[in-house]
Amino acid sequence: MTLPALSGPRAFADLTVYRWSELSLTGGNGVGPVATSLSDADLGRWDRRLAALVWAAQGSTRPGYMYLTYDDEAAVLRKVSVQDAHGRSGSTLTHVLTGPAADVDLALALTLCRSDWNWLPPGGLDGTQSHLPPVPLNRLRPHLEPDAAELEKAAAEVPEALLAPVAAAVLSAPTDPVTVVGSRVPGEVVIQALSGVLGLLTAGEWTFATSEESDSAPGLPRFVFLDRERGPLHQGNSRLLVRADVVEDLGAADASVERAARLVRLHRRRGPEALARLRPSEPLRSGQEARAWQDEHQTPTGMVKDIAGMLLDAVQGRLEPDEVAFLSRRASAPQVETHLRRMKPQELETLVRDWSPHRQDLRELSLVRDTLHTEVLRRVLRARTDPGAHTAAETSPGLVSALRSALPSGDLLRERLDFELELAHRRGLRVDVLGVLLVARSAGLPETALVEEVRRFAESDLPVEVLLAQVDRITATDPSLGRELLQICYRRRARRADKYRIASVLGDHRFLESAVQTMSDGQPGLAVKYYKWLLYCLTGAQTVQRRDVQDVLMLVGHPPPAALLKALREIGSKYAVQAVDAIAASEYFRQNLSPRQRPSEPTDHSDHAFRQGEPRSSSHHDEPDRRHD
Repeated sequence: MTLPALSGPRAFADLTVYRWSELSLTGGNGVGPVATSLSDADLGRWDRRLAALVWAAQGSTRPGYMYLTYDDEAAVLRKVSVQDAHGRSGSTLTHVLTGPAADVDLALALTLCRSDWNWLPPGGLDGTQSHLPPVPLNRLRPHLEPDAAELEKAAAEVPEALLAPVAAAVLSAPTDPVTVVGSRVPGEVVIQALSGVLGLLTAGEWTFATSEESDSAPGLPRFVFLDRERGPLHQGNSRLLVRADVVEDLGAADASVERAARLVRLHRRRGPEALARLRPSEPLRSGQEARAWQDEHQTPTGMVKDIAGMLLDAVQGRLEPDEVAFLSRRASAPQVETHLRRMKPQELETLVRDWSPHRQDLRELSLVRDTLHTEVLRRVLRARTDPGAHTAAETSPGLVSALRSALPSGDLLRERLDFELELAHRRGLRVDVLGVLLVARSAGLPETALVEEVRRFAESDLPVEVLLAQVDRITATDPSLGRELLQICYRRRARRADKYRIASVLGDHRFLESAVQTMSDGQPGLAVKYYKWLLYCLTGAQTVQRRDVQDVLMLVGHPPPAALLKALREIGSKYAVQAVDAIAASEYFRQNLSPRQRPSEPTDHSDHAFRQGEPRSSSHHDEPDRRHD
């Protein structure tokens, strides 16, 4: 254990010594302050607080310690039973360290209980010098580090049968005072262990007295340890009583003690981080609040629902039987899912990789494995289906590859894919089709299933223009998927489709020239077929009219692909074919004749077509409409 940092580089505590004297610094006779570093005013203030509490328990073989707080101030007392100046037993020698509560804190107080106080300044041990220097805490704390380590080791060995009843008493009334009678373990060790378990959970102060004769004196700290019960407790005493001298084991303990014992075990197995994960939003101040917290985070048998710790222990093969049973129940899946959603992407990625499909010992936790994979899919798919709500902090580049190595089931992939797409559809979101398909493929979805997903996309309510906009990107990644999507667009094109939006998409992508070239793979016949599909997507008719030729050429730019011209010619009307032939001739002259040899070129494809013999008309009714042919 390392003592907490000080509030400042020049933190000091004051030292005062109490013993029998004929004339104390406050003018009294008997036990009183005989040496101090305090001013007269501060000494008077502290003496009024502590005068009744400086007496050591008689018959004790070791010093007694006390830790008290007063708003932003604190005091540590070391009390030893001694003889007075006349040789009479029953007197006391008490050293008092006082200072800011931020520096004279619980950690320092507990560690001082394990110290021999050999760091006291000259005259400070017996109070023979009335004026003492203040204690520089920056020098004292390093001196106490070995004692702090020894205290932490001792706290880890406090018997559960002793610690659990005290913890149960605290949880029954988190701010009430507690008396522990007959503890075989030093009080400071019990407090060190108890504060580690309940310090983050409960609201009560952590003040203590390790060895007192009675718990009835006014001004006592919250926790008081008595060596033995000396007669009836003070009438009207509201302190909770724990009889540590009669505790044998937890076999006959009630449910509250068993639940407290499970908290103790959790702390010892997984450290303070485990309880920090379960920390309530506000410290527990009543037994009702504590019971509600336990009902939320503990099962009826007391098992603590530390999901993060369970998942880590599962990977390391250290789960207890009731934890395995808990994680295997379908009713526990929502709690596991809630925890996974709070994990950082790097933590989630590590967990996915550790949860290897080859681990035979994790087979019985298949439900957890599926929940883990589902959360990864939720994150990476949501980034493609709802990018506006997605934050980069939720994903990492390695999540998908980690998932693929974990071999998620195909059914799980398809189910989550369908769910996210349906959710995006209900929300009216624009889906990144390529991103979704790439995630599915990277996660291990088979090719046949990918084709099914492409078909499902196309058969959904997504407009044709939205699907066409994805063809270029998908083809660049997988030509077969791009071809599948294009064919389904061709089949799905409805008369009511928005021609202008489709034209806009095709114009933005140069009539998908790059995609067609990739999909056809150097086969001109295939390129012509794919252009026919695109022409139908644009016009909604099996026959291209003259007026469509100009629209198409404006979209594709210059020079038009030969396969596109051939497609226009094969499905064009008589006048459309004439326009295409004129354009083809123009392109031939452009490519094969020098500028002087070329005939004058028209500035508009349609005017050129008219000069090739097509009659001009002020309307488009100069040829039959064969869209329904």
